Amino acid sequence: MTTLAAELRDAIARALASPPQHFECTGDPPTTRRSPLIGATSAIQVSGLNGWFYAIESETACAANETARLVVWAPRRLPALRSLAIVSSRIGRRPDQHPDWIDALRTSVCYCNPQTDVLLIASGTTTAPWLERLGMLLTIPRIEIQWMPKRVDSEWFTQMATSGTIPSKWTAYAFRLARDDSSCDGTSEIQQVPDYLPIVLAIEVRVLFVRRDGHIQQLVRHRLQQRTQPPLLTFLLHSTSTPHDVGSELIGRGATSWLLQPPATDAKPAPIIRTPVATQHKQAESLDVASIPWSDYLSHATRAPLRPYRPENDDAYFDRLLFGDHRFVGELANLIRILAGGRIHGSRHLIRGQQPVVCFTAQPLERFASLRIFRPHLGRWDFEPFGIAIRRERLIALGARPVIYGDDALWRELPEDDRPFFQMAQSRRGNRIVDWSVEREWRIVEDLDLKQVSIDDAVVFVARSTQIPVVMPFSRWPVVAIDDNFRSASQQDPFDSRQQQII
Repeated sequence: MTTLAAELRDAIARALASPPQHFECTGDPPTTRRSPLIGATSAIQVSGLNGWFYAIESETACAANETARLVVWAPRRLPALRSLAIVSSRIGRRPDQHPDWIDALRTSVCYCNPQTDVLLIASGTTTAPWLERLGMLLTIPRIEIQWMPKRVDSEWFTQMATSGTIPSKWTAYAFRLARDDSSCDGTSEIQQVPDYLPIVLAIEVRVLFVRRDGHIQQLVRHRLQQRTQPPLLTFLLHSTSTPHDVGSELIGRGATSWLLQPPATDAKPAPIIRTPVATQHKQAESLDVASIPWSDYLSHATRAPLRPYRPENDDAYFDRLLFGDHRFVGELANLIRILAGGRIHGSRHLIRGQQPVVCFTAQPLERFASLRIFRPHLGRWDFEPFGIAIRRERLIALGARPVIYGDDALWRELPEDDRPFFQMAQSRRGNRIVDWSVEREWRIVEDLDLKQVSIDDAVVFVARSTQIPVVMPFSRWPVVAIDDNFRSASQQDPFDSRQQQII
């Protein structure tokens, strides 16, 4: 709820009381100065306040709160363009597992015309960071919209209006103005959903993915219930992830299905890493995997990144997912990146004291399948079947040390030099105790330069033999498949339970 001083509220209400000039939401290119928001009056200025006000009169925005008018304030006058919102339910922490979703989002943005369209984006939504990056790369105008802070005064309007601007990007703030003399009404729970403002205010909405009984389904359903002339444009992009009955229901209510054609099957996109390792290496097929003394090795398992690679920034992260080769994703892509770069970057994630370290496990590879477990609170699997195993004695020479398992009391007693190697022995997740000592962890402080590991001191491992030819060109070391060597013919594939669905 936004609280306005009485004199501010009265001044805004008087200015908005003049006969509004309604904006007709058509798909034609704009020829006159008008608002990009559905049902908005022309931009209005209020005496004594900076910026521009837009009263939203449409039923789609006000039906949930008929006693208060929705008003949008912008420091700069909003562009006279056709607003477009691209929305989606949450896709989980692994966007790389959903290349179809990424393709649909990229294609949808590419269908925008920078001369006539403006993206309506709300911070905190699933699509916001993707749209911001694509909009900047493709020079598509953007409006970032959000609810106004809870308490504002005339100084706030001045401060926002005089703050720096970004080319082709506008900001806008929404609030509710009571239709009578009472203070501004609060917003309902559904209106606090980040996608609410884009969905109810955009001239056109494109929906990438809808969860059953989720907020997106509820908001799109509400949008489709409105009876406007011309009808609101709402496209439901075809997605195998959206439940069939949910898609059918929304289409039955008036949404238009948008079917995207998959890329040609003969397309051969270039891999994200183009420089194979030139150094001669041993052939994995010549190794007797069963004879390798795995207890003499420490293994570093790669995971799919839940954040940008180090030292990758956010822009490079989104560019890799938006324009990279989808054949090279997740754990396998991370392994190839490490091999091609010749370095394992240390991470401070979940490390007490925030000292970057590279982690290894003393558990032998033949135990990985039985130890593999999904950690819901971390959104990741432990003991992934991709990585590099290095001889323990070589890692010790490079500074590796076993982790010190203990509790808070032990942490306080440790000298500074030992703290990077500390790990809580146990933690509680609800009623369950997690024993971290099963990982038998070792660490190296900072990064590990793989150029210091000879050809005879390491073995690269992948899940299946079909992945060996993919990794081999990038590896100085032999490559072996865990699945082929540590599973009997009667066993099910221990690494085939990976969650590929949206979670």
